[in-house]
Amino acid sequence: MIIIIGLIAAISPEIEVFIKDMLEKKTVKFGSITFITGRLYGCDSVLCICGMGKVNAAIATDTLIHSYHPNCILNIGAAGAISQSLSIGDMIIATAYVQHDIDTSGIIGPPGCIPSINKTHLLCDETLIRHIKKIIQSLPHIKYHCGVIATGDRFICTKSDKKRLYELFDSIACDMEGGAMAQTCYIHNTPFAAMRFISDNADEAATQDFEFNLRKIAHNAQSVVQALFTMLDKGLPTR
Repeated sequence: MIIIIGLIAAISPEIEVFIKDMLEKKTVKFGSITFITGRLYGCDSVLCICGMGKVNAAIATDTLIHSYHPNCILNIGAAGAISQSLSIGDMIIATAYVQHDIDTSGIIGPPGCIPSINKTHLLCDETLIRHIKKIIQSLPHIKYHCGVIATGDRFICTKSDKKRLYELFDSIACDMEGGAMAQTCYIHNTPFAAMRFISDNADEAATQDFEFNLRKIAHNAQSVVQALFTMLDKGLPTR
């Protein structure tokens, strides 16, 4: 069986190191979304730069699934720290995603409850999480945490917003795309996991910290992804 892995990031600095490492590259654009196919660390892969925000992420994930039929989809990129135990450069393995900007509590369910699927927490694939944990435990220079990531169409940069996301969803980090990818993969029964690296503390200094740390964390992700891809041909969940 040919294993096809989809690797999605929001912006090019988060994924450019993998584009450089990819062999037999071919680039295709669907609208504003870029897909690069080829061989990455021995695996048939599709890299995607989706653009920031939930709509871009959902469109890119849906297009990736229907055009390339990947066995699984991985999301990499930056995240803001919600938990006080996180430090810049730490890696987050998402156990689940919530969408903090959905609130139908007046008619359907609690904040974060997604209409049509009636879920607040979208679980990431347990097999992929197990693979990622095994890899990261062999890389002692990278500190990692597992937990819920909150997604929304807003760059979180105030302490009050951080407090809300922690209290409502018990989330440890935040981003702007992963929850939409998780929802799309759930609908299409495609295994999904996310590896996010802390770029900022989601506070008033977040904008400056995010820009300063972006490329640094992309290189931290390289060793994890390279090791992960070499083992994903064993025990990989199939569609």
